Amino acid sequence: MTQKEYAQRLAKALTHACYRNGYIEDIHSNPSKNLYDSDMKLLNKDIYNRVYTICLVLLATKEDSKKSQKVFNEILGFNSLFGNDWDDPEIAQELVMPETLDLIKQIENNLEKINH
Repeated sequence: MTQKEYAQRLAKALTHACYRNGYIEDIHSNPSKNLYDSDMKLLNKDIYNRVYTICLVLLATKEDSKKSQKVFNEILGFNSLFGNDWDDPEIAQELVMPETLDLIKQIENNLEKINH
């Protein structure tokens, strides 16, 4: 599998895990909410494309790392204008098997110790 194919698969998996199989599906499956299949198709494609772009940046080769860092900084800079009033994220425990939850928590704790 090429890195591009990996980025595509990763983007699709992340889109499903982070968005498609979440609260939006509850809205979509409720006919009184008026979120139609055509709306979902557009939303899915938009979010999938955005996640794919982030995956490409994160998976950049060493040769492309300076360029991708510039793009990633632009994305972070632009998005820092929004969501400042959001709560801090929490681990979505429903995404992982109970036996791997401790590993995820350990990763989170380790990342908390690293400054950027």
